[in-house]
Amino acid sequence: MIIFNPVAESITRINRNQVQGRKIEETLPQLKLGRLLTTGKDELGQVIKVGRIHILCNKVLIRLTGSPVGAVATFQDIGKIQQWEASIRKTIYPEEHRAVFTFEDIVGSSSQIRQCISIAEQYAALDSSILISGKPERKGGVRPEHPQRK
Repeated sequence: MIIFNPVAESITRINRNQVQGRKIEETLPQLKLGRLLTTGKDELGQVIKVGRIHILCNKVLIRLTGSPVGAVATFQDIGKIQQWEASIRKTIYPEEHRAVFTFEDIVGSSSQIRQCISIAEQYAALDSSILISGKPERKGGVRPEHPQRK
């Protein structure tokens, strides 16, 4: 590895003194930069786990007179990308995405339902995208709207 700049150090949380001057395959094997030299293709927008964090990585070949001679990897903090994504969503979809149902529409009063509503209210207060999964229809619950149903 020739250069591991302060931004890479900050994003990966790896001290650059530990990696500079060492082979990339030893320090960050998950990057698989050697694969680029074999395939001849750049690899963009990959999510890679480094320690306990995930980063967005773009890997691009360095070419000299048309022949690959090396590769460079750039890192982006996924948390920062999520902040940008939230800002983009607020700008593009300010009024279109409104909840059809509220927590008051949920039928049920068991302790499990109350606990789920409490957790959902906490997530609703966040400024992040979330995914809710489960069976779409449950007896006594709220049924999601489907465009194909009339």
